[in-house]
Amino acid sequence: RWWPMKSPGMAFWMSMLLIIGTAAKRKTYIPTSLVFSAAVMSLFDPNVLWSISFQLSFFAVLGLALFTDPIQRYFDALLAWLMPKAAAAGTRNILSEPIVVTLAVQITVLPIIIAHFGRVSLVVVVVNILIVPVQSYLLIIGGGAMLLVFALPSVAQALFWLDYFLLAWTIGVVRLFATLPFADVAFQVNSGWITIYFTLLTGGALMHATQPVWWQHLLQSISKR
Repeated sequence: RWWPMKSPGMAFWMSMLLIIGTAAKRKTYIPTSLVFSAAVMSLFDPNVLWSISFQLSFFAVLGLALFTDPIQRYFDALLAWLMPKAAAAGTRNILSEPIVVTLAVQITVLPIIIAHFGRVSLVVVVVNILIVPVQSYLLIIGGGAMLLVFALPSVAQALFWLDYFLLAWTIGVVRLFATLPFADVAFQVNSGWITIYFTLLTGGALMHATQPVWWQHLLQSISKR
């Protein structure tokens, strides 16, 4: 380590790029911004690319960027097919975020988990349904408490206690499901297949973003058949 301080997190750099892009009236392509963020973080710590936590964060954001919208469209169509319009709208508001986000992230994060830990969680969707809805409140309340800690310490303390309750709920749910005997199973995959998977995933994302002529012709040919 040649940099004495820990590098800023992936979320920090991504947020900064999105804010700067919006201020400059430039449309931000998240996968490109994600790679740039990784490059900047590697300047702070050249070893960061080999960090498991970095890899999980990187591919989680990539999964959100690439797959949230398509999965959301399929999820909305499924609800519209299964339920009346009013019921579908209510169900979407409750389950859309935890289910759609979980599936989008798992597409890119699951191979990393398998490669490092050799385990697959069987309860991840249920756990996320219970904890994802409170995460935004946890972050907002915690941030507000930090801003008020010097000006209004009593108010900040109350917010910290509320935030502690949300955090305790999150940790408690995770620990509860982790104790279940069927929470996860061993699963091994050759690292070569994981490399091929991410190569195809990255290539497909690039083709979808740039839409070269030969790619459009290929998709049209497949569609006609």
